[in-house]
Amino acid sequence: MIPEVQEHLDRILASLGVTAPVARRWAGHAAFTETPRPVMQEVRRGVVAIGAYSGHGNVVGSIYARSAIEQLAEGRPIEAPL
Repeated sequence: MIPEVQEHLDRILASLGVTAPVARRWAGHAAFTETPRPVMQEVRRGVVAIGAYSGHGNVVGSIYARSAIEQLAEGRPIEAPL
């Protein structure tokens, strides 16, 4: 983890009046799109790529995956759910 980032986060907590010590830290990558909707695209026949959840987390991925499976099983073109 980058110390400057963690120090900045500690300052934000202090400015909010949080006095509890930080026991654990977590960091991860997030992919964003121009819209809040993830990407769902058939990259080759029967293979669908899903990603860029725009900070919504993996729950959105499972919803999109179920939709992709239904569309593939029914022989429909792959379209992202609304």
